[in-house]
Amino acid sequence: MRDPNKAARAAGLDTSGGPRDAPRGPDVTYLVETFEGNRLRTQKGSESFGVATQWGEMTVPVEELKRLYLAGEDTPGYWVELTDSSRFRAFVRDSELAMKSDLFGTVTLAPHQVRRIVAVRRESRTRDDDLDGGDLVRPHIVLGGGDLFVGRIDLDALHFLGPGGAVPQPPSQIRHLHNLLEGGEPAIGDGLRFRADVWGGGHVTGELQELVVPVQTTRGRLQVPVRDLADVHVPTPIVPEVLQVRMRELVRDLGHPDWEKREAATISLAELGELAKSALERVVRETKDPEVERRARRLLDKL
Repeated sequence: MRDPNKAARAAGLDTSGGPRDAPRGPDVTYLVETFEGNRLRTQKGSESFGVATQWGEMTVPVEELKRLYLAGEDTPGYWVELTDSSRFRAFVRDSELAMKSDLFGTVTLAPHQVRRIVAVRRESRTRDDDLDGGDLVRPHIVLGGGDLFVGRIDLDALHFLGPGGAVPQPPSQIRHLHNLLEGGEPAIGDGLRFRADVWGGGHVTGELQELVVPVQTTRGRLQVPVRDLADVHVPTPIVPEVLQVRMRELVRDLGHPDWEKREAATISLAELGELAKSALERVVRETKDPEVERRARRLLDKL
């Protein structure tokens, strides 16, 4: 009688219902499960694999893969989770995925054979692990279906339509952009309305002139219709080079011999708010001037 598991065993797949006790690699072990129920413990083989999302294609390094699993029994494609906390639905684009088995060498699998892949890392959590225990500290975009991409809107400005025309707002200075319809809030008129909370205070609300926005992620560039945007987060402000130079001058003036210069610099840094936070934290760590440290700490306490 033909052994139905012979080919699987020859490929290095475990047909006993659990992963083989193969030696672990230095950092990561990948547990692979096929649709036939076979399981394989491997190390990294393919350097990367391609995926296609509805917003564009991306290349995913295997070492950055956290999990890959079916989107659902009745939903085509996979959920892909990365170590940078990105999580999105996609189709695996490449024809083959090679994984290195410690016992059987390189095993080649077609995407339609793979049910899921789970990366087991030696450390308990990666440096940029997901949202458990705190907010994601990198700029990221959340789309309507729950897809999350670490990255940013790659435009000089978004344009909010108002009675007086289009109001430009640099995405790098938007702390939080929220689709009001996603939050269940009523829209005014027929268009999608967004609220942008701006670093430094204030907000702007309105329809966007843009219909599609480019999103630069850690693994590729996507084209996202604005109707798909749920939330855009920039957890720390992105400070233009010109402003960085000005802040360095103001920080130096915190120790100026002239009291009025010190006061003026303190007031200007206070007006910058969160934009000045990283510069103030750095000066507290590095300064040897007690007056500069005192003023910087007082500004940070207000933040």
